[in-house]
Parts: sequence; C-alpha cells; structure tokens
Amino acid sequence: MKTLITAVASIALLGLIGCDHNSQPGGPGAKTPPDKTPSHADNTFKIDTPNMAVSLKQGESKPTSISLKKQHNFDEDVTLSFGTLPQGVTIDPASPAIKHGSDEAKFTVKAADDAAIGDFTVQVTGTPTHGAAASNTMKISVSKK
Repeated sequence: MKTLITAVASIALLGLIGCDHNSQPGGPGAKTPPDKTPSHADNTFKIDTPNMAVSLKQGESKPTSISLKKQHNFDEDVTLSFGTLPQGVTIDPASPAIKHGSDEAKFTVKAADDAAIGDFTVQVTGTPTHGAAASNTMKISVSKK
C-alpha cells in the first residue's frame, strides 16, 4: 500500500511540476530542424507556458504570463504569437513581447459571454529578433458562466 501511495504521489508531483516535452528551442543557436535531444545549446531559449490550464468562465478574463528559459548568451527580444484560439477567446495584447532584459511576458486571456466551452490546446510561438522561432503549447479551459 505504501508503494502505491508513493507511486501516485510521484506521478501527481510530476504533473504539477510539468515538463516541456512539447517545447522546441529557438534562437540563433537552435538547430533547424530541431533534434530530439534536450537542447542546452548556447544562444537558445525555450518557451515556458503555465503548467496548469488557464481556466476561466464565459465573460471572464484572467491575467497570465509566459516566461523564457534562456541559455547562455541568449540576449534577444522575443515576440509571442498564438495559434488558433477557441471561438470567443482573445489574448490582450495579441502579440506580447519579452524584451532582452526580461524573462516574462504578461497578458490577459479573455473569454466572451458566448465563448466556446471546453478544454483547448493553443500553439505558442516565440520569434526572436534573430534566429529560429521556438514553440510550445498552452492549455485554456473555458466553462459555462
């Protein structure tokens, strides 16, 4: 029984900590196409999205942030863009930027009164001033008002 509890607790902790297996590195030092090995190359970055879904009700808005995991020598501005959003969901500002001296972009996720209900996965792309873009996914969950 102790082993079962330990195993379940370990899996739950891993889920809370999250992992960036969907994250593709970007920046001047990134390989194109990216290889399948973990990237710790100089002059690269990865997008770190929230570990839990951004959960909101129809008609609500929630402040959210995305940060960068920068490797040695990466000093570029990065502009974020979002793939297809669920019907009635918007991001403000639509293309938040992370300046070279910062590690985080803050923005607001807004759901209209008639936003689509459900759990959605949105592609997030970070485009640096120079070099390859990086990508990851972010989960958004919209519930009924």
